[in-house]
Amino acid sequence: MNLIPTEQITEMLVAIARTRSLSEILDHLARALDAVSGVDGYWINLLDASGENLRCMKVRLMPEFHELEKSYTGQSVKLSDSQFISRTLSSRTLQRLTLDNANESEQHVLHYCKAQSLLGLPIHDPDMPEEAPIGVLVLMEKIGGRIDAAPPVVQRLMDVYYPGLTNWLKLHHLVELHREAHSEVTANRRWLNFIQELSDLTSVDKIYQLFSAELFHQLKFEIAVFVTMQDQRFTLDKIVGATPEMQKIA
Repeated sequence: MNLIPTEQITEMLVAIARTRSLSEILDHLARALDAVSGVDGYWINLLDASGENLRCMKVRLMPEFHELEKSYTGQSVKLSDSQFISRTLSSRTLQRLTLDNANESEQHVLHYCKAQSLLGLPIHDPDMPEEAPIGVLVLMEKIGGRIDAAPPVVQRLMDVYYPGLTNWLKLHHLVELHREAHSEVTANRRWLNFIQELSDLTSVDKIYQLFSAELFHQLKFEIAVFVTMQDQRFTLDKIVGATPEMQKIA
């Protein structure tokens, strides 16, 4: 059965080939999902670079809840959690959530979103279904809605988008990991320089100044107070301000 016209699939493939980022291909996928009859909302959740969390990358709610979409975007769920999307990912099969089989927190979501049911579809390689999914697509059916005919159409859409989606996700992960590695290297280099500078100093006052500068950088304090114990009594040695204004106060 031809669920999606060949001409429409061709247009999708052309659009996918022209994408330049993960966010762009997600936008194309979102527009395709918006056109599926019976789908009243959705969450596109993809594995993060660690492979330990599902992150909501794109969400569409019913019109009265559009303002909440930004709050959902970027939220992560640990795979170790027993939430619906985690269960769907581990099952690798289509899952349906209703008030009859939802836990207390999931019942709250259904009530809050005015949803009759949620359908969870693992996002996997159509040519290698035995491979681990890269995410979970959750479809929402509003109260009184008719979503039963949508899953085959949506699955066909995901099969078309999967190659581009997985490639851009891998690149996105590489960029994230590179950014994290660069931050770690920069932090380690700064720390080594700090230790070297500290070991080269002979003046206690300069040591206090250098230590305060690093303290302000790491913890965003405004004033550092150095107190030492001399002859069983605390002695105020130095007060350093993070800025010239705070130094005047100190």
